[in-house]
Amino acid sequence: MQRITLPNFYFLLAILLIFVAGCAKAPKVVEQQIPPAPFEKGGVKPVEQPPQVTPKPAEQPVQPPQLPVKRGALVITSEPMGAEVHIDDKPMGATPLALKDVPAGSYRVEMELEHYEIWRGNVDVKHQQQAEVRAELEPKPGALEVKSEPSGARVRIDGKDVGVTPYRKWVSSKEEHSITVSAEGYYPESRKVTVQPEGKEVVSVVLKEIPKGTLEISSEPSGAKVWIDGKDVGVTPYSGLIIASEEHNVILSAKGYKFKSQKVTVKQGEKRVVSVVLEEVKAGEMGAPTIIGQDGAEMILIPAGEFIMGSPEGEGDDDEHPQHTVFLDAFYIDKYEVTNAQYKQFMDATGHKAPEYWNDERYNQPNQPVVGVSWYDAVAYCKWAGKRLPTEAEWEKAARGTDGREYPWGNEWDSLKCNSEIGGDGYEYTAPVGSFPDGASPYGVMDMAGNVWEWVADWYDSNHYYYSRSPQQGPDSGSHRVLRGGSWVNAVQLSSLRCADRDWFNPNYWNNISGFRCAQDVTP
Repeated sequence: MQRITLPNFYFLLAILLIFVAGCAKAPKVVEQQIPPAPFEKGGVKPVEQPPQVTPKPAEQPVQPPQLPVKRGALVITSEPMGAEVHIDDKPMGATPLALKDVPAGSYRVEMELEHYEIWRGNVDVKHQQQAEVRAELEPKPGALEVKSEPSGARVRIDGKDVGVTPYRKWVSSKEEHSITVSAEGYYPESRKVTVQPEGKEVVSVVLKEIPKGTLEISSEPSGAKVWIDGKDVGVTPYSGLIIASEEHNVILSAKGYKFKSQKVTVKQGEKRVVSVVLEEVKAGEMGAPTIIGQDGAEMILIPAGEFIMGSPEGEGDDDEHPQHTVFLDAFYIDKYEVTNAQYKQFMDATGHKAPEYWNDERYNQPNQPVVGVSWYDAVAYCKWAGKRLPTEAEWEKAARGTDGREYPWGNEWDSLKCNSEIGGDGYEYTAPVGSFPDGASPYGVMDMAGNVWEWVADWYDSNHYYYSRSPQQGPDSGSHRVLRGGSWVNAVQLSSLRCADRDWFNPNYWNNISGFRCAQDVTP
C-alpha cells in the first residue's frame, strides 16, 4: 500500500473542498412540460393560444384619379435660320426647331441671332394640334456717314432731306439706300450704298463746280418781270449767273404788253447782254393769244363764245346729261398743270406747308405736276399768283373746243397722246408737263387728258345739268368739289379721260393723282 505523504494529503483535501462548494452553487433544474400541439378533432382539449394580432397598416391619403395630360406639337422657324430659341426663358435649341409632346397651354417665345434684333412673341399649343411660329428677324441698323468737299452740302437719303455734310446716322441694313449730295453751284452726286448690321459705311463725295456765265437783260419798258427756266428771278434791268453751255428759256412780261420769250446760251466766264422791246397790247384787243402769269406760267387765251358741254344721250355717265350749250366770256388758262418748281416759289414766298409726296422722288421732280394738294391748297396758290381755279365749264371748253369732241385731240382714243395706265406712254407715274404735244386741245392747252386729275372751282352736283339756270356756273353749295381730266392711273375703259367726264372729291383731302392749273380773267 502506498504511503500518502502530508503534502499529497493537503492537495487532495483542497480538491475535495472545491468540488463540494461547486455542487452547492449549481442551480436547481425545474422540468417544464411543453403543452401538446393543438388538435383539430377529438383528443385532448387544445391549449388556447393568444390571438395573433396583425398590425394595421397606416392609413394612406386618397389619391384622385390621374387624368391624361393634353399635349400638342410646336414647330419654330426663323429667317434666317440658326436663331437661339427660348420658351418661357428656357433654352430649347436653335431654329428650325420641332418639339413633340408639348403640354397644351400658352408660351412666350424669344429668338436671338447675332446682328439681328431679338424677336418676341406668344404661341398657344392645343391638344393634338401642331402650332407654328415663323419669325422674320429684323437686322440691326448700321452707321452711315456722308462727307463732302465742300462741306455743308445738302444730303438726301431715299428721296428725303436729312441734313448737311458731315452727316452721321443709323440707317436700316435691310435694303440699298440712294444718297444724293448737292450744293448751290455744283453738280449733284449720287451713290448707292448698303450698310451691314452693326457695321459702318462712309460715303465721301467731291462735288464738281458748275461752269457759269453772266446774263444781263434790259427791256423797253424797264421793270418787266424776268423768268429764267420758269423761275421768277426779278425785273429788268437784270444781271445774274446762269449755267454755261446750256440753253435757257427767258421770258419777259409787263402789264399792258405782250410777253416775249427767247432762248439764251452763255459760255463759261462770258457775259451775255440781251435787250428786249415788248409790244404793247393795242386798244380794243381782247388780249394777247398768250400771256405770262405772275407765277411765270404761260397762259392761253380761250376766246368768248358758245361750246357744247356734257355728253349726248346714250353716251357717258348720268351726271353728264343732258348735253347743253354754254356761252362763256373770254378767259386765260394755264397751258400746263402747275409744276413742283412753281409750287416751290409759292411755298418760299408764303411759308405754305409742303404737299404730301414732296420728298417722294417718283413725283417731286421740278417739271412734274405738283400732287398731294387739297382743293384749298390749290385755291391758296391761285390767290398768290393773282389767278383763280377755272370753273367746270371753262375747263371743259379749254379741253374740247367748240365741236364737242370726246378727247382733247379728237374722237379716237390714242394711248400715245396722254399719260394713262395703258402701256406705251413711257411713264410709270406722273410725266413732266407738256410731254404729249400731240395730245393738245384745239387751243393748245396741254395734258387735259391724263397725268393728274385737276381741281376746278365748282361744287359737285350730279343733277346740276338738269336743273341749273346758269350752266356756266356751278352749284352754290355742296360737300365735294369737282375734278376733271383723269390721271396716270386711269384707262380708256374707265372713261375718265374723256373731256366730259366728271369726278368729285372731298376738298380737304389729297392724293398722288390730283393737281391743278389756274385760270385768269381777261382785262383789255
